[in-house]
Amino acid sequence: MLTHLYIKHYALIDTLDLELYPGLNTITGETGAGKSILLGALGLILGQRADATAIQQGESQCVVEGHFSIGDYGLQPFFAENDLEYADEVVIRRVVSDNGKSRAYVNELPVNLQTLKALVGQLVDIHSQHATLLLQDAQFQLRVLDAYAGIQEQVAAYSALYRQWVSAKRQLEQLEATMRTAQEERDYNEFQFIELRDAKLKGDELEELETLRKRLANAHELDEAYTKALSLLQGDDDNGALPAIHASIASLNRIGALDPCASTLSERLGSVRIELQDIRSELESCLETLEVDPGELARIEERLGLIYHLREKHHCSTVAELLARQDELEAKLELTDSYETQRKMLDEEVESLGQQLTLQADTLHSRRAQAAVPLSERVQSMLKQMGIANATFGVEVLAQEELQPNGRDTVAFLYSGNIQVSPQPLARVASGGELSRVMLSLKGIMAESVAMPTIIFDEIDTGVSGNIAALMGQLISQMGQRMQVLNITHLPQIAAQPGHHFQVYKNHTPTGTQTKIRLLTSEERVGEIAKLLSGENVTEASLANARELLGANETNHG
Repeated sequence: MLTHLYIKHYALIDTLDLELYPGLNTITGETGAGKSILLGALGLILGQRADATAIQQGESQCVVEGHFSIGDYGLQPFFAENDLEYADEVVIRRVVSDNGKSRAYVNELPVNLQTLKALVGQLVDIHSQHATLLLQDAQFQLRVLDAYAGIQEQVAAYSALYRQWVSAKRQLEQLEATMRTAQEERDYNEFQFIELRDAKLKGDELEELETLRKRLANAHELDEAYTKALSLLQGDDDNGALPAIHASIASLNRIGALDPCASTLSERLGSVRIELQDIRSELESCLETLEVDPGELARIEERLGLIYHLREKHHCSTVAELLARQDELEAKLELTDSYETQRKMLDEEVESLGQQLTLQADTLHSRRAQAAVPLSERVQSMLKQMGIANATFGVEVLAQEELQPNGRDTVAFLYSGNIQVSPQPLARVASGGELSRVMLSLKGIMAESVAMPTIIFDEIDTGVSGNIAALMGQLISQMGQRMQVLNITHLPQIAAQPGHHFQVYKNHTPTGTQTKIRLLTSEERVGEIAKLLSGENVTEASLANARELLGANETNHG
């Protein structure tokens, strides 16, 4: 329930601080007094589009703040899902700046407009004179029937399952498209993988092969170099390096006892001899391995040719990159092979969800069909109470072949205001006044079925007058016994219904004109009703008529 409304710097409203009450809150005022301004400001906290032109001239921003009592409406899950702090009293604020940007807050926490609308949509239902256009909306008609049938939770569960089913179908379609592409590439990928796998590549193989090929290709030159080096070390006729060192050591050893320097040099030459002897052994080993096998060189050339070919083919610079490419192709092949398993699982999921949806859709159709007749009779009875004596109202429920987000049904409201005319689609045949009464009937029925804390009527009485207006007023008053109703009206028969009565008026000052609103006392209310009856020239007769009207309504209400 909306308990408090605060508006600052919105259009002609400088500051407005308004306390609202349970039950019926009636709002009246002469044309142009600012009732639409009040509704526009309220629309900001309902999530409607912000417009910087609505900011009071000379100000940089406007603020609209609503206090709601929500303890009885089970909204804790919504607050938890949206990371908002829950309290039984919630404050919703909207700030609009002169740059056109707006900010929204729930209990002082910033929220986006989508969250704001989702929350306030559970707190307030606003109905203007143009809302009868909803009667042309098949989805609105379906929601009315579902509310009357009391199956909103079942419809929500079906819709969640439907989204899951649509998602699974989309995944299956995407997978099948991927499978077609993958299958087209599979043979080529498999050929490339087998080629790399059969090559039995090793990470450091290329460098080793290139080194070995270079050695074998230059074996003759290497043999000559190694042989010459070996000869110079060993020498012929004791003229090689090793015999010379050996002789030097022997010469120094003979004088070692005479001079310590000779012994030291002998030891150093001994170390050199050991190193040269090791080098000689290595030279001999290198010469032994230089035996050239023409077949081995050919095999190395062939192996290198294969590696060079694979590198170029796969745009790789190293064997390590080729091995990575081989792993990638193997993974692609394994993934392609797994697609069929995934497709089968998804296909089974789509089939299972479709069967569940079909059963639920059939149940929803049955419940809707059962509710259609009593809803028709209820609306028809309410229309007759509001003066359409020959009203015929029908609810047509047709099951379609294809599953839809809310089931498989299409719902149409049918109407006729004359006995001789068969019912036709409502929006096509009803007059403006008839549409207003149909809409009020439906809103009243929905108010009984849906826990809506507050409903706002903006001149729903358009197109009616006299006794019909009085009957509409009684229905609005009855709705006020179950919920909070804010009713903007220009008809005395409706304004005189029991409840709190507010007057919107313009206050003219030297600095400008401002829109104000005030709660009327009992006597002030008589004067306001008298104005609605006779215009600005209030007479004793109109005052008496106003008192009579108010008294009669109090009696009927009691």
